[in-house]
Amino acid sequence: MFPIIDILCKIFSYGERSSVGRAPDCGSGCRGFEPHRSPHRIMIFVISGPSGVGKGTLIQAILHQHPFLCMAVSATTRQPRTGEKDGIEYYFLSQDKFNEYVQNDQFLEWCNVHGNCYGTLKPEVTKKLSTHRAIIIEIDVQGAEKIRTNNDFPQFHIFIAPPSEQILEARLKSRNTENEEVIQQRLLEAKRELLKKDHYDKIIVNNELTQSINELNNVILSILTKESFT
Repeated sequence: MFPIIDILCKIFSYGERSSVGRAPDCGSGCRGFEPHRSPHRIMIFVISGPSGVGKGTLIQAILHQHPFLCMAVSATTRQPRTGEKDGIEYYFLSQDKFNEYVQNDQFLEWCNVHGNCYGTLKPEVTKKLSTHRAIIIEIDVQGAEKIRTNNDFPQFHIFIAPPSEQILEARLKSRNTENEEVIQQRLLEAKRELLKKDHYDKIIVNNELTQSINELNNVILSILTKESFT
């Protein structure tokens, strides 16, 4: 049986491949991935921020309020954890299948993290945007930089920042999911990520949850109601 995402890649094909492995020009300046053909105005919201900053809580609150928004499901080569299902938490791929998608230019972005590959598949984005107004991609700063280089569709990048490093450390410890060594590694990575926050279109400091939800909500609705994206 084919994996779910393999079927999607066949359904949302990108046309006949040229000799250099790319689909023929569709006439509007883009090749292969053709978001302008969607019946909806396409919008991608890229949301990044350090581990423990509260990205997931904010995103889930926004998704609950607005059914016209959805999340992209990433693909990965890591093994499923207990309770995880293919197509829900991730699309779980073999390394060979992941490499095949890389060769066929089917990833919007991808990277290798501690020996496992992760990426956002173009068919996943196409599928979600055929039925939703906009899609949210929660991703690290490395992945956000790769998406930023793609000019095929409007996108808006939001960075969720902690009020301070001390508060971020307290939040990580309160989760009781990592030991002290892992927490310190996450804090070190957070410092690196915070150096990139000015590359984003909007920075939201997650100090008080309700206020941050409202701010994120207002930013997304403001962008979506504009007649054109600049």
